[in-house]
Amino acid sequence: MNNEHSVLTKSGAYFDLINPHINSFGIDDIAHALGNTCRFGGHTKQFYSVAQHSVLVSQIVPEQHAWSALMHDAAEAFVGDLPTPIKNMLPYYQAMEHDIQQMICERLGVPEPNQHVKHADLVALATERRDLMADQQYPWPVLKNITPLRKRISPLHPMAATHAFMARAMQVRPDMFDEHAIW
Repeated sequence: MNNEHSVLTKSGAYFDLINPHINSFGIDDIAHALGNTCRFGGHTKQFYSVAQHSVLVSQIVPEQHAWSALMHDAAEAFVGDLPTPIKNMLPYYQAMEHDIQQMICERLGVPEPNQHVKHADLVALATERRDLMADQQYPWPVLKNITPLRKRISPLHPMAATHAFMARAMQVRPDMFDEHAIW
């Protein structure tokens, strides 16, 4: 392993970004990192984590899609959350993020995000824009015909967001946490 291309996780394992090993992380590493990662590159009125966003998306979809929704941004635990305009300018980053997300999905048995997850992600985005961003003068084309949730978002502290992520994971995939789990 080349530590030059690796991220040291909370659990003490190295996650190689170029050649990730499928057993080099646990869901607790993902939850912790996403809980400490601010959405929108930090350009929110208050800290708002990717973990809390993921929990919200998992609560919007029908329950049978909750696991996929919860884990839809899991790769950001290792590559960070870049604002979309920046991400769109970095094809190598996009490819790396995609490959890492695929590996995470394989490891954790996560189905590919479907239309339910993609729509819920947009509903969450519209709600986040309304509740967490500065007042806007310009519409975001991606949010055309997307209605935000009625309920307003109350941002959580990073540790609370990490716990909310883990609690939701245990709720939708209890088999991942039983005595025979691979963690």
